[in-house]
Amino acid sequence: MDVSKVLNNLKLDVWYRAVFYVGTLCLIASLFFEVKGVTNAQLQLLSLGAICLGLGEWKNHKVLSWIKPANAYTGGPALMTAPVRSPDVVGKILDVLGIVLLCIGTCAILRSSLLTPPSPPDPNTLTRNQVPESKTATTDNQIDQLVYELYNLPPEEIKIVEDATK
Repeated sequence: MDVSKVLNNLKLDVWYRAVFYVGTLCLIASLFFEVKGVTNAQLQLLSLGAICLGLGEWKNHKVLSWIKPANAYTGGPALMTAPVRSPDVVGKILDVLGIVLLCIGTCAILRSSLLTPPSPPDPNTLTRNQVPESKTATTDNQIDQLVYELYNLPPEEIKIVEDATK
């Protein structure tokens, strides 16, 4: 299937249609998939806002058609069309509803990201100050014994090293 033909059939020649289609795709995706970074409810609010805004603008943009009369300069009569923005009550209500839903969704995302407590530290990545002293002392002694064995130190030299490090 040729993707360019599908996109041409959508006729995304104006921004509000693109907003409507993207909002619809996001809403459908949020109903079936878990989204990372935001909750599905927040994404649904944003999607519904985009859908309402796109529909409101789609309703407000009309195509004006008229018949051009024949004259000597432009030739015979012709059907003329031009896009015109002519807001009506339903379009304005959808626009306002879309903007309100977008604002509520954005505020919900910001509020949840600012109020989310930091995740607890991983117990496997404790710093030396967080580990109990008894564990560090035991580990230090084990390391010392391994080093003494590695260098074949006699007991007299081990005593000298331990006295110097105390």
